[in-house]
Amino acid sequence: MSNFNRRSLRYEYRWTTIKENDNTKIIGFPEDKLLDINEGYEVLPFINKYMSSRKWAYESTFQNIEQTIREYLPENIRVHKAVKEWLDGNFRFFQLKDRDSSASSI
Repeated sequence: MSNFNRRSLRYEYRWTTIKENDNTKIIGFPEDKLLDINEGYEVLPFINKYMSSRKWAYESTFQNIEQTIREYLPENIRVHKAVKEWLDGNFRFFQLKDRDSSASSI
């Protein structure tokens, strides 16, 4: 599993989960577990797990996934499995969208 930590995150989060390792015990991308995108202890292991599932390793990719979740994930998608499936279908589109908008501002 990818092993990025808090320092890799670019957004502000709450860190209120009782035990730091509580969410690292989640196996796979369950259909019954909600992802609180404002809770660092939930977002951090989710992104690490997602990156491992895709065999990605770069911190820039980690941060792009984080940005995509925080800025583009529809409000009605919050279950781990649904977030993963949405990222599978949309992550590349949002990477290109951000690249195009920054290139047009040059």
